[in-house]
Amino acid sequence: MARVSKKGKGTEKTGGEIGPPPVALDSPLHSGVHSERRFLAYPFFDLTRIPRRHRIEYRETLGGEHVEVEVTSAKGIATIYDRDLLVYVGSLLRQRIQDNPELSRDPKNADHRTFHFSLHDFCEATSRSRGDGYERIEQVVERLRATLIRTTIRAGGERTRGWFSWLTDGTYVRTRDDDEDREGNAHVCAVLCEWLFKAILRDGDLLAIPPNYFQLAPIERRLYDLAHVQCDGGDQWVTTIGLLQAKTGSDMLARHFKTYLSNVGAIGLPDYEIVLLDQYEQPEKRGRGRPSAALQKVIIRPKDMPFVLGDKVSRRGKSAAPKLARQPRKRMLPPLLDYLERKSGEDAQP
Repeated sequence: MARVSKKGKGTEKTGGEIGPPPVALDSPLHSGVHSERRFLAYPFFDLTRIPRRHRIEYRETLGGEHVEVEVTSAKGIATIYDRDLLVYVGSLLRQRIQDNPELSRDPKNADHRTFHFSLHDFCEATSRSRGDGYERIEQVVERLRATLIRTTIRAGGERTRGWFSWLTDGTYVRTRDDDEDREGNAHVCAVLCEWLFKAILRDGDLLAIPPNYFQLAPIERRLYDLAHVQCDGGDQWVTTIGLLQAKTGSDMLARHFKTYLSNVGAIGLPDYEIVLLDQYEQPEKRGRGRPSAALQKVIIRPKDMPFVLGDKVSRRGKSAAPKLARQPRKRMLPPLLDYLERKSGEDAQP
């Protein structure tokens, strides 16, 4: 981990090397925050503000993609809040490409993966409080450097063999305490890993992130991530509570995750809604009693999608026969009133 000099003369990197302040900043970010699609689709991060887990493993039944995350320090795996820094740096990379499409971008060259940005702009773009952002930035960078990832997910058409960190050697933080100017010169030098650099540079599959996303709690963020990936074309996504829980990276019990989903469905997410259905996937071995909550079906869809579900919304976990769509209810009258109304209409005709 890079160490910040307290003498105001630059940043001391591991090994005693002194890093000069950046010549030019890549910030401010003026093209909006964007994130790489696969970066949102898989559970790479701990779902807490204070890290507590030291290992995450996710394996898909279909497709066979595999993600392993470990940490080399006692401070825990990088959290979903730490991920904001990577999303921000990825947005700077997108901006750099837009501003200079002919720019040399060799992933093996660390200079091409290096980004200098002000802490002020990072906090503004990710809706962080200024004080909290400045206080915690060194811890964020340290966790991103100490977290190790191994995955079968290809980036730029290539598979990365072995373990890698989100931020590599050369990354350092220069805080406001290192200069008389204080926050005016507070900045980060982040050297992005090759895997994420190639995914953004070569694949270019990025999704816009709305400003209110950064106000969401951890599981709500993951639910939004998955909805954004699966429903990007306006389609709805039908899954189960168990599969959704695995993709979010939550370690709750399935029945507790179901309760959490119900609460989120009542409150809502930006741009998307969650509906729990009265239907269950059939287990391979069917036993007695109610099916597991992990098998209950869930629909996630854009909020502007018309309600044409063929399934009854879950209330008590009882199954119901599917319907094609909601139809307007016919007006029902008692027989005598019905007769009088029809008779009145006939007498009124010329």
